[in-house]
Amino acid sequence: MLRFSQCLLLLLLSTIVSSAQEVFVPMSLSYSPDGAYVVGVGREVVDGEFVAGTNGKVVVWDGVTGNLITTIEIPLAVDALLFDAAWSPNGDRLAVAAEDRKMWVLDFSDTAQPLGAVLAEVDTSTNFSVLSIAWSPDGSLIAIGGDDIAPRLEFRDGTTYEFIRASEYVVGAYRMAWNPDPQRKLIATTNLYLSGAQLADAATTVSTPPLWLCQECAPDAIAVPVAWNSDGTLLAIGHNNGSIFVVNAETDSVLFDLQTAQGVSVLAWTNDDQYLLSMSQAGLQVWNSVTGELEYTPSTVRTARFDINPLNDQLFFYDIESAPLGVIVDISTLLEPIPTVTPIPTPTPPLNPARDGCCSSPTGLNPLPTPTVRSTSTPPISAHPRRSSSA
Repeated sequence: MLRFSQCLLLLLLSTIVSSAQEVFVPMSLSYSPDGAYVVGVGREVVDGEFVAGTNGKVVVWDGVTGNLITTIEIPLAVDALLFDAAWSPNGDRLAVAAEDRKMWVLDFSDTAQPLGAVLAEVDTSTNFSVLSIAWSPDGSLIAIGGDDIAPRLEFRDGTTYEFIRASEYVVGAYRMAWNPDPQRKLIATTNLYLSGAQLADAATTVSTPPLWLCQECAPDAIAVPVAWNSDGTLLAIGHNNGSIFVVNAETDSVLFDLQTAQGVSVLAWTNDDQYLLSMSQAGLQVWNSVTGELEYTPSTVRTARFDINPLNDQLFFYDIESAPLGVIVDISTLLEPIPTVTPIPTPTPPLNPARDGCCSSPTGLNPLPTPTVRSTSTPPISAHPRRSSSA
């Protein structure tokens, strides 16, 4: 029987994968901190169904050109999935979360032989299956989230990978995101049974329940992706019913309530926090984070996953039709320009000698009368509003 998490993914795949050929579908995509690589973890799919087998795949693309660099196979239990991956803060290692309760650490340092060589294979101990993984901004901790009757966060040393502790409180983590401020060891998580996001404090070992943000925002929905803005003050939370909430994490107040199509699967802020990008059954959409308005829905982007280069606003996505290459575009090219309007000058009526008199005489004794110009009414000119596509 398929797990609920797999059913959610298959629903997403049905909107983008119709090929009878075997194609790789990433469960997650992530840029390395220096923008040199993009890594996708996942598995092959045919006609919306996972290909039976025991190997998961880590696909590595060039973060600048989108060219395929290498594919790394990870042995898994039968029909298990690679769900998530997380880069160390300096980008020299990649931690990969496998559904069969394993964590793999791969070498992406300058001396790696070969690139992506296995540094460690770790059996996790807290959850029935591992669905998400995240490296703390200071590199000291790796948080592992999963699915269980009473799921908890598992914390491991970011250098030795040794088990440190499991959270005393119950918190599921289908997706998670560390607050980008390294001084605040806060983790935002979503699980498959609640709306909103839980905010856990990893700096304390006391039994303190996590703060539940946006608890009543979408009571009948399930939260999936979460994304912090650059200073860690705002948290974007996406739900399976198409609702996206931008929440002040300090006050738990909702700044924007955005509505798109069902199946919100990815959220990401641009580096300047000016735009929030989302992926759902409506496709990729670009939202203005100041006004909350939908700026554009690029019709050229057809993907299930994307990520933004941390050094610039280039967007990487994996288009099934362009496989095995990745596609890189500048986000500014996805925004429809505001049309400019050139004012139309008001015409001046021509002089009518028969009506207004003859020209002045050479002696100046018969000056030209001052012409009487009838007023004209010109309709006001309005600038065209910015066009936007609704979900």
